[in-house]
Amino acid sequence: MDQTRDFINRILETRAARLIYPFIAPLLFGLYPAFYYYTKNATMVQSASFGRVVLAYVLLILALYLVFLPFHHFNGTRAANSVSVFLLFFNTYGIIYNELRDADIFRIEHLTLLPLLLLMAGYALWFTMRLAKKQAATLWKGTVILFTALMVLTVLRLIPIEVKKARIQREANRQVEAAAIAEAPSSYPDIYYFIFDEFSGVEAMRQYFHNTEVDEFKAFLEDNGFFVMEDSFSSSNHTVHQMAVRMNYTEYEYKQGDQPIWHEALANARGIALLESKGYTTMVFEEISMLHPTLPDIHADYLFHYNYATEGDMGILFDEFGMLVADTTMLYAFDDFYRLGNPADQAHKDFIISLQERLPNLEDIPSPRFVYTHLMIPHQPFMFDRNGDLVDVTFFQNWNYYEGQYIYTMKYIEKMVTRILANADPARPPVIILQSDHGARIRKNNQELKGFPQEMLRNILFAVYLPGYDTSTLTQDENPINTLPIIFNHYLGEDIPLQAPNLQGTEEGD
Repeated sequence: MDQTRDFINRILETRAARLIYPFIAPLLFGLYPAFYYYTKNATMVQSASFGRVVLAYVLLILALYLVFLPFHHFNGTRAANSVSVFLLFFNTYGIIYNELRDADIFRIEHLTLLPLLLLMAGYALWFTMRLAKKQAATLWKGTVILFTALMVLTVLRLIPIEVKKARIQREANRQVEAAAIAEAPSSYPDIYYFIFDEFSGVEAMRQYFHNTEVDEFKAFLEDNGFFVMEDSFSSSNHTVHQMAVRMNYTEYEYKQGDQPIWHEALANARGIALLESKGYTTMVFEEISMLHPTLPDIHADYLFHYNYATEGDMGILFDEFGMLVADTTMLYAFDDFYRLGNPADQAHKDFIISLQERLPNLEDIPSPRFVYTHLMIPHQPFMFDRNGDLVDVTFFQNWNYYEGQYIYTMKYIEKMVTRILANADPARPPVIILQSDHGARIRKNNQELKGFPQEMLRNILFAVYLPGYDTSTLTQDENPINTLPIIFNHYLGEDIPLQAPNLQGTEEGD
């Protein structure tokens, strides 16, 4: 035992060890934010995305360590302390910026805050360099102990999350049974179910934006036989939760940490299984995986989703998770650079435009068809203006551009509806559902759009084209959980109980 201890001590006394061993402190300090944010978003972030952020941090910390070593005459402990001090300011810049901006006490700009934080970091580094040897060693040990404890606690929090994800996946695999495919009666209609993400209800546009075009949009829908429900509300502002609820006509409890349950419920939707048992060809066109990359593939005969990664591609550093972490750091002052040319944005644009041509022309797909389409408009990025032209990339996250993309989305819907109805068989017209998952989540502290009525956060688009259905039985405050039951009961002969309007809900969401 003594020999082993002596051997370890001899190794630690070597010059290489005296340089490598101190690196532990800034490494733990610097990596903690990546682990912390992954823990908060583990159900929505792919492990590869997390790995890229960790690798980027390791390289940054190593580069800083190598820069500071010569300034401290290759004293590893002092260099490590300097890296940790700089990372304290680097990793909290975005948080400080947003807190000051939300407080709205005075005008806050990167041009003034970044130099101030750098000046403060420089003073802190100067102070650290003047610490006595014993004080420097104490600071280093304190950093190691504190962040070792935080990392252990973070990993312990991650273990049950990852175990739960694996368990839910196993249970879903056991429960999924191949539905017996019957020959569908020729009277069954094609069903188009469109979700336009974050599309506020028409009343919100009237009240806050004073937008008159939304009334023209409503008139267009009604003139084409749609029934528009203005007072319909979602039960939460979480996209996957809402679509799991509607595709399974089951109100899942809204509880943080239950995202894997909603993921599996949506991926293996009860509604799609019933349609397939009736002989429907099911098609899914979705962009929801843009923000929820851990969402399993939605079960359907045909699945199409946006994809910006090529075969064998390791992906990009600044994906959604990478940008979330970067936005908390000093990189936030230069966010235009890491958002510029984002391949996900290009794929999103191509997906939106291509579907406008494809969906009205599905003659090559066996009928009856169920077509579920979830498009991330008018949700961020706000890349389209009212006429469908691209805005400057620097405004993709600016809420002032929401209304322009909303107007473009209305025009997009009008064109889609017109083409689908024009190409439909008059003897067997389709069912068309137009919905949003939730309203625009414009919070009270939003800097671009202040004073948005918070009661409208869950007010949704809900319009239906139901040939032969007595829409006088529907209400303006229809609960969106009834979407598929209304259709299945009338057209497929089911007897699914309908639920009361949803007047209460949560404002939480992702």
